[in-house]
Amino acid sequence: MKKSDEVSKSAANAPGPSDSDTPPPDPPDPALEPPEPPLDEPPDDEPPEADPPESESDPHASGARDKRDSTASSDNRIIGSRSSRKVPWLHLVALTCLLALVYIKFRPNAQPADSRPESGAVTDTSGLPRLIIEKPWTHFQSNGFVEMVPPLRLPVRDRRNRVEVWLRLPGDAAIRTVRSNGRLLLKLPAGSRAARVEKIGFGDDPKTWKYRVMDVRGTRFEPDGERFFVARATENREESPIDGWIWRRGSADEQALATRYVADHAARHASPANREAQRRAATANNDCSGCHQHGRLPNRRPRQFGAANRGTDASGCYQIQGILTSRLPIETYFPIDLNVKDPYISFDCGGDVPATVMAESVLCDDGTVPFGTLDVRAALAANDARVRRMCESRRFLFGRLDKSARDEFRAGFDECGIR
Repeated sequence: MKKSDEVSKSAANAPGPSDSDTPPPDPPDPALEPPEPPLDEPPDDEPPEADPPESESDPHASGARDKRDSTASSDNRIIGSRSSRKVPWLHLVALTCLLALVYIKFRPNAQPADSRPESGAVTDTSGLPRLIIEKPWTHFQSNGFVEMVPPLRLPVRDRRNRVEVWLRLPGDAAIRTVRSNGRLLLKLPAGSRAARVEKIGFGDDPKTWKYRVMDVRGTRFEPDGERFFVARATENREESPIDGWIWRRGSADEQALATRYVADHAARHASPANREAQRRAATANNDCSGCHQHGRLPNRRPRQFGAANRGTDASGCYQIQGILTSRLPIETYFPIDLNVKDPYISFDCGGDVPATVMAESVLCDDGTVPFGTLDVRAALAANDARVRRMCESRRFLFGRLDKSARDEFRAGFDECGIR
C-alpha cells in the first residue's frame, strides 16, 4: 500500500468531535482551502528516494531494514493521526473571543477613566478636544498664570467655597484698549488665557480647611478666535484631577455638545438623589457666550443684562478690568456675600443712598444693584494681606497696559502706590 493510502485510511478511522449540546461548525468551503499534499509524500515532479542498497556482508543490514520499516510505519500512523485531529473551528472562534476580551480588559486607556462607558457616562467625545489637568491645585501657579485678586470678593454658594480668577498673557504682549458705549475697555492679546477656579474646603476648622478644585472654566484667546473650556473634578478627594472639554465660541453645535458632556459629567459624580438637579444646574451654567458678551454694560437692576452685575471688557471678561477700580457693583448671583463683614468696604445704592447690609447679603430698598467701595489706603495701612495681593494684581496689569489705560485707571494705581 502506498504511503498516501495509509494516511487516508488513518484519517478516515480517526474519531470525530464528541457529541455535545453545541452543534459542530459548518465544514470549510473546499473552494476556499486548497488541498495540502500529505506531509510524507514527495511532490509529483520528484521521484521518490530509493532505499539505500543493503550490503550482504553487513550482518545487521536485515535488522536495520526491519527497523526502518517499523519506524516508517509508526511515522505514518502519527502523521495520519495529526491530520485527522485538526482543531475544530468552534474552538478557534472561542479562542479568538477570549484573546479579544483579554486585550479589551488590559489595553491602555485612550481616554480618562471617567469617560469610559458606564451609567450616564459620556462614551463618544470625538467631537471636542479634551482638557485634562492632573494637578489643578498647582497648575496655574506653575504655568505662568497670575491671580487676579478683586477689590470686592466674589459671592459663593456656601462658606466652604472659594473662587479665584487667573490670567496668563503671552510673552510681553500688551493689553490694548477700545472705546465702547462711552467706556474704555481692555482687549486681551491673542494667546491669553483666563480661568475661573472654584474650590471647596474640607475639614472641621475653617482656619485649617484643605481646598479641592471642583470646577475650572474660562477662555482661550487664540489668533483664529476664542475657545471656551470647562473642566470638573473626577474624584471625591482633595487632590483630584479635573477633566473637561474645549469648544469654539460661536459654534452652536460644539456648544450643545459641550453642554451635554458637562451636564452628564456633573450628574455622574453627584449622589443619586441629586443627579437631575446637578444636571440642570450644569446645563444652565454652561451658556458661556451668553454670559461673557463683549463689552456688556453693568446691570442697574439684578439680571438686567445677565446674571453678573458687573460689566465686561472688550474680551468678555468681568474680573480683569474690575481689578483696576475700587468701587464696583455687588454681585448677587450666589447667596453669600463675603464682603459684609470687611471693615474696609462700605456699601451704597448710588450717591448718598445707603444700602441695607444683612447677615450675608447687601440690598437696596428700591431694587437696584448695590455698590461696594474698598478703602485701599486704609487696608494697606493695616497690612491687610488680601488687599496687598490685589495691589500686586494691579501692578502686573500696569506693566501690560497702554498709556490710555494707565491714564484711565490712574486712581486705582495711585492707591497702591504704583507709578
